[in-house]
Amino acid sequence: MSIQWKSSFIIIATLVIGILIGVFLAGPVMHRHLRPHLAERGPGVFTPMIERIIQPTPDQEEAVRAILDKHSARLADMHEDFRAGMVATMDSLRKDLDPILTNEQKARLDERHGHFKHFMKGRPGPRGRFSKPADENSGE
Repeated sequence: MSIQWKSSFIIIATLVIGILIGVFLAGPVMHRHLRPHLAERGPGVFTPMIERIIQPTPDQEEAVRAILDKHSARLADMHEDFRAGMVATMDSLRKDLDPILTNEQKARLDERHGHFKHFMKGRPGPRGRFSKPADENSGE
């Protein structure tokens, strides 16, 4: 093997190793940096978060809080509707697929379905978000 081929091989190998390191480390690094911001999301967090951003004057506080509380309630309703729709759709999907899937395919679907369990349980999901406790949900 000539020196030129060896040099080319080393450069390509270094590039491939760099790409692989980037692919495998980007997710955990981004998740670690974003987790504190994502964990802030949840019921009752919208109003204080927006208040911190806009920093209303003492004269504005009451009016701003009333407006934020009104919109916070609407957003919470939208989130609950989305969650309920997601649960219903996933249940319907599983029911429709169940008769035609093999046991191995069902196991893979169940494994992946575990990533969506946070919609149905009162625990944090993969991004630190919380849903309502299981006893308040229909389904699982």
